[in-house]
Amino acid sequence: GLIRRHRSEGDRRRSYVTLVRDLSDELHPVAAGLRAARVVFVCTQNSARSQLAASLWNDTSPVPATSAGTRPAPEV
Repeated sequence: GLIRRHRSEGDRRRSYVTLVRDLSDELHPVAAGLRAARVVFVCTQNSARSQLAASLWNDTSPVPATSAGTRPAPEV
């Protein structure tokens, strides 16, 4: 429920991913007694989801985050 996908209005061939802003206000990293040098968010293609997650994390946490993919797409 953090992102919403929708098709282009023109030819409906392109897909777009939009961050659901109402939910992002409720996201806050919580310290669980663990110390991490960085956080890595991984999704299959690293074309949108993990990058959005890393961006949200970096906006709210002092611990840096990056994104990765198990089968990276050629472009975002």
